[in-house]
Amino acid sequence: MAVDEHLLVQHGHTGFPVLRLYGWSPSAITLGRYQAIECINRDACRIDGVGLVRRITGGGAILHDNELTYSVVWPADNPEMPESTAGSFKKINAFILETYRSLGLKPVYARDAGRDIPPGRTDFCFSGNEDFDILIEGKKIGGNAQRRVRGALLQHGSIPLSVDTDRVKRYFRDPVDTGNFTSLGEASGREIGIDELSRAVMDAFRNVMGVDYYAQEIEDSEEDIIRALALNKYSSGQWTENVMAGGV
Repeated sequence: MAVDEHLLVQHGHTGFPVLRLYGWSPSAITLGRYQAIECINRDACRIDGVGLVRRITGGGAILHDNELTYSVVWPADNPEMPESTAGSFKKINAFILETYRSLGLKPVYARDAGRDIPPGRTDFCFSGNEDFDILIEGKKIGGNAQRRVRGALLQHGSIPLSVDTDRVKRYFRDPVDTGNFTSLGEASGREIGIDELSRAVMDAFRNVMGVDYYAQEIEDSEEDIIRALALNKYSSGQWTENVMAGGV
């Protein structure tokens, strides 16, 4: 989370779009910026060694386990980027749709699913539906959240290879609708690994967003900034336990 925030702030200096792909070790739960921590069974998380951190973006909580996580930083004032939140979700999620198509799936936005989709947010992100959530065979796959600041837009999201529903139900206090969501493995009927998925995401990003890219490691000077941000903000109880606890 500290890296994502750093990339968002750094965009104000460089103006370059960024695509970041990453994973979680150990597993962790991210809370939405406006979400009360009381929805989480913190004792169960502590026993199982599952981390807990608050995002700078909204939405419901996600258990980051067997997944590929992505983040995109994009100029918010780009003429091709809609000003509305719904429009920007549709714009950026287009490359996620293409990722799933390239893997042989038929994704649609929830608003275009052709049937009644129960609306609204839930404590567990995958159990709720909003217009530009992505569905496969009527079930939500993954989740995405955004934040705009100083002319830049950050969107990050989860692409689950599999979902351990027993663990999800263990960590959330309210009932979880396990019939509302799916995973890449379940939807495709085969095992898709991180490498295959990463290539599909990068190709879709280049083709749909109309940009080429090159790999760039985080520099040593940036590492110091990120470590300080992780220690002083994202590792602190003041940030994680309090809704809208300041910061970006």
